[in-house]
Amino acid sequence: MRPHNICLCMQTLEHRISELSHLKGALEVRHIVEVEGLPMPKKAPMWAGGIKPQPQGGPFKPLVHVTGRVDA
Repeated sequence: MRPHNICLCMQTLEHRISELSHLKGALEVRHIVEVEGLPMPKKAPMWAGGIKPQPQGGPFKPLVHVTGRVDA
């Protein structure tokens, strides 16, 4: 595998994890509304106090260390 392929795999994995996280949230809200009969929850503000938080993730780029002779 090459570094570019690894980056593509990591991006695909990150995208799938994001999809599953959103699906889990939607199912939790559906359960709260339909089964427990509670009102639809309100969305919390994205940034507390208008301060943008530091980024917490990718894109991830692996470090590649080449050992030995590369001109051989």
